[in-house]
Amino acid sequence: MNRKLVACFSAIAIAASLVLGACGGSSAPATTAAPAETTAAPTETAAPAETTAAPAETEGTGELASYTFGTNIWGSGSYVLESQVKTAEVNFQGTPITVKSISNDFTADKLVQDAQTLISDGVDAVLYSCNAQPTFIPIAQICEQNKVPFVYYDKLPADQAVQDQLDQMEYYVGNIVCSNEDFGAQIAEIALKDGNKTALIVRAAAGDDSHDTREKGFRDAFEAGGGEILGVTNCADPSEAVTKSNDIITAYPDADCIYALGTDFAIGTLNAIESRNDDYSKNMKVYTSDFTPDAARDVLAGKLAALNGGQLEETTIAAILAANWLDGHPILTPEGGKPLFNQMKPVIIDASNAQDYIDKTEAGEPIIPQEEYQKLMWRYNPDVTYESIVEFMENYAEIYAEGISR
Repeated sequence: MNRKLVACFSAIAIAASLVLGACGGSSAPATTAAPAETTAAPTETAAPAETTAAPAETEGTGELASYTFGTNIWGSGSYVLESQVKTAEVNFQGTPITVKSISNDFTADKLVQDAQTLISDGVDAVLYSCNAQPTFIPIAQICEQNKVPFVYYDKLPADQAVQDQLDQMEYYVGNIVCSNEDFGAQIAEIALKDGNKTALIVRAAAGDDSHDTREKGFRDAFEAGGGEILGVTNCADPSEAVTKSNDIITAYPDADCIYALGTDFAIGTLNAIESRNDDYSKNMKVYTSDFTPDAARDVLAGKLAALNGGQLEETTIAAILAANWLDGHPILTPEGGKPLFNQMKPVIIDASNAQDYIDKTEAGEPIIPQEEYQKLMWRYNPDVTYESIVEFMENYAEIYAEGISR
């Protein structure tokens, strides 16, 4: 039976038993999910080269094998949500690797369906961000049944039991997430240094792993420094940010600052403040995370007090893990388990580097040189190991910052 038919039957069977609800539960902090602590996969499920891996070269041609990877975008029309795929396209330009995407239209029900569609389209691997917690296992099961390797990125399972189950799957390659808790903590430290004592939070719906952990990082650091979180407002999607920001500013007019946990939501917050006729909201400093050229311009214009980000390379790292797996050299932890890379630290964009970031991004230039990524791929560097990627991740903030100013 061909892959398209298997994928369709698999999706029907899984969809019949899956009930997708709102994303619930708190996110597992990065510090509790270190790669060395994950359950090691049995030797026979580590995707050995002689049984499941494609050769690094196309047989008889001497050319590197070409791969097409499928990934998802939670919702189209958002620069932040689309930028990971766009960044991967720039990073892999001129190479035999292609990344194609499909939009989930901000709909949890489409996450599993769209993974099945990518497999039916014949992708060599699935790179996926699970914006709804209940979808980790169903998507994994579709990939397993169709013998398609898959890498998760940007989101972690909230339940360790789910992660343990993934670790035992043959075609599960690993996970790559930025340290979102550090993103929030870094903004909190800047806000405290700026003299803020009280703060409001504007964010996505509860259950979004990125925003859950950013809020935790901000809250812990801000309160530890003597600050107080007066209120939090949740938005189903960025379109609600203007109304929700207006409401929370009205409810807490004495707040010193606002942390919008993503740039898409900061746009709504800034628009809300601009539309108001009071003086107090104009004095509230606004902070956010996630890089975009418009956000960098807002930093230069003084509308945003601070901006951090840099996690746009997650899809690229996910693709690197998938390519190594397909080339017959999967990246495994020293214990032989599936890797979870969570060491990616945030980068600050301020007046000193905002224009350089804007210029490079709008010119379609990679921030990090392509050769830095090739060092992490077996086809270019046969000496690559798990430790090679850990080292890259631990130095990521410096590498990215140097790339902006290069």
